[in-house]
Amino acid sequence: MFVNIHTHRKPQLLDEICIRNAYLHPPKNTEIQYLISVGLHPWFASKMEEKNWVQTLQNSSKIKGCAAIGEIGLDENYPNMQQQIKAFHIQVEWAQEQKMPILIHQVKALSEMQLILKNFTQPIVLHGYNGAIEKWKQLNFYNNTFASFGKTIFNPSKKLIHCIQNIPLNRVFLETDQSNISIQKIYEQFALIRSEPIALISNQMQLNFESVFGKQKFK
Repeated sequence: MFVNIHTHRKPQLLDEICIRNAYLHPPKNTEIQYLISVGLHPWFASKMEEKNWVQTLQNSSKIKGCAAIGEIGLDENYPNMQQQIKAFHIQVEWAQEQKMPILIHQVKALSEMQLILKNFTQPIVLHGYNGAIEKWKQLNFYNNTFASFGKTIFNPSKKLIHCIQNIPLNRVFLETDQSNISIQKIYEQFALIRSEPIALISNQMQLNFESVFGKQKFK
């Protein structure tokens, strides 16, 4: 079984459990057979001006199959930082109220993110993680923050290799995001870097998934 914690497409393998990013709106088919996440991405924080976006988020997060709020977060490479901060704060508060995990997009803005998340007690997944293990430790509030690794592990920096080799496996997820790489290939590369068998990693990813989302069985 392969857990794909963040993707922009439907499951590609028969033994793949995924959370598909649905932005603010879930698929029109209400009988979806996979999990989704909903949220206002920081790149699109200008959409805060649209009427009832918070209500849309709240309604979408309550449908069957919605497992997380995300991807949400902060990205200093985009100029709309004040809008990002406001949108992120609103969504973090909603996730806390609903006791839902969040999927984080984070580029720089570490101090601002720490401030907003300091009282957040639900699981946090740092998607597309590409940083040092020290940064993960800074954001590991309540020992409940997971780093999710994706396509960058095929051309990793030294700090990323060090992070992958030293981060506790019970604080890890793997993902495909928008890439065309299969989740199985991500697992194989991750196992190679850690020098551990895929079976061990696969089993731990399932345990991590169950610890955050419960024993939901979606394919």
